[in-house]
Amino acid sequence: MYPILFSIGGVNFYSYGLLASIAFFSGALLIINLAKKNKLYYPQLFDHLLWLFLAALFGARLSYFIVYNNQFNYWYEFFYLWNGGMISYGGMLGVLLAAVYIFKKDRLKWLDIIGLAFLLGVFFWRIGCVLTGDHPQIPYSGFLSINGEFPAILIESLLGIIGFAIFFKLFDKLKKIPGLVFFQIILFYGLVRIFVDNFRIDPEMIGLSTGQVVGMLLVVAALIGIILIRKKSNVT
Repeated sequence: MYPILFSIGGVNFYSYGLLASIAFFSGALLIINLAKKNKLYYPQLFDHLLWLFLAALFGARLSYFIVYNNQFNYWYEFFYLWNGGMISYGGMLGVLLAAVYIFKKDRLKWLDIIGLAFLLGVFFWRIGCVLTGDHPQIPYSGFLSINGEFPAILIESLLGIIGFAIFFKLFDKLKKIPGLVFFQIILFYGLVRIFVDNFRIDPEMIGLSTGQVVGMLLVVAALIGIILIRKKSNVT
């Protein structure tokens, strides 16, 4: 693992922080470009994107703090972000709540674009997790092994960029029904978590990992959302 990429003058540069920053800036550029292309205008957009990033950061960290509370000795360790420790679905929820509050007009169209940025962010964010080694995974000694563990987080990262490429390619077709891209991305990511979390060591609920339970909830919510917006658009 490489939690510290390099040091200059005694100042450490952490892999997690670098990859989280790349996730934010790449997502922000994507949102700005797609907003221009789709004629979506919002005053002070970059300021609002910063708030979305902070909401993602807070949601991801808070969910990790709750699920893995046994890893923390003191409450203020919540702010030790350089040690890693974030949960992507918490970040997704944080962004969703912030976006619903911020974007009053064309909300579903904005969520479609933000959903794409989320998948792109998962790719970079999870690479930061791999370098930090903050998520325990099942023991594995095959050729894909990373430090004696199954590379579940790396697979999630790769599935994130694959999903991004697919939905980016289909975006112009799917965007005709506002919200369809977003809910299909939620469905996709829910299925990814149900699969990937088979290979992680996480706290369990009803015999399933926390991530799998959340993944199932995402799938159900996404299917309901898809049905409702299709009915509203009179599309079957």
